[in-house]
Amino acid sequence: MSEFDLYHVLDVNPAASFEEIKRSYHSLIKQSTVSKAFLPGDKSSLGAACDWHPDKLDHNSNQNSGASQMYDRIDKAWQILSNDESRRKYNRQIKEMKTSQEYPINEDVDIDDMEDDGDGNYAYDCRCGGTYNISENDLDAGINIAPCTICSLTIRILYAVQDSDDDNGHL
Repeated sequence: MSEFDLYHVLDVNPAASFEEIKRSYHSLIKQSTVSKAFLPGDKSSLGAACDWHPDKLDHNSNQNSGASQMYDRIDKAWQILSNDESRRKYNRQIKEMKTSQEYPINEDVDIDDMEDDGDGNYAYDCRCGGTYNISENDLDAGINIAPCTICSLTIRILYAVQDSDDDNGHL
């Protein structure tokens, strides 16, 4: 998990389309590679822009280090958010992080240790006498946190998604 929000780095909404992310990425990359040291109208600024590419920076300079770090953050955000699979994984990690901050996880429970009612609903007993309940639909939607029906405790359900193409039932 990164220490910064990739959507914030690219200045886009998490619901942004690929084209919006791409447009913002290109705009920010152009901004990060042009020196801010030149005054507007300075004709030498265009020629100097090439000197600010991270590959050509003097990495011992604090000013250049900041520009290089910004370029790296923008590029990393683009690499993750421009790929559907990595974007889904990132979104899932962000969701889990926010959920665990809102609801401190009391315990990690393997789905095999939960009671299955046969209709796609799972239950696990809490120490207070309540139960943790979750459905297969919740799990399919990426929700793997279940609150107790009585107290404020929550559990994280550990499970593996089974490949539907696998006829042998192996994960």
